[in-house]
Amino acid sequence: MDLDSRLSGNCRLAVEVDDGITPIFAGVLVTIEGGKVISCVPSVESRAEAWVAGNPRAWLRRLNGAPLSELEVGGKAQLAKAITEALSRTPGGPP
Repeated sequence: MDLDSRLSGNCRLAVEVDDGITPIFAGVLVTIEGGKVISCVPSVESRAEAWVAGNPRAWLRRLNGAPLSELEVGGKAQLAKAITEALSRTPGGPP
């Protein structure tokens, strides 16, 4: 991921999976130091300085250039925005 070298902190990225009764979240906690990803672990329960959550459609739209406002954002919004923008610029798989 291509991030500004001044960025540091951790951010929870969560996808809402509806089971028909109550929402369930699946996601990761990403830790950034000096603009580099130093860890990415499966967790939606860990404490985070920033967080982004939404349904699968909102995530796909964001990764294809939709505004961050389609997702729920909290904490350090600048960190959350930078991570989601970098994800949208990162190649997603084999050619």
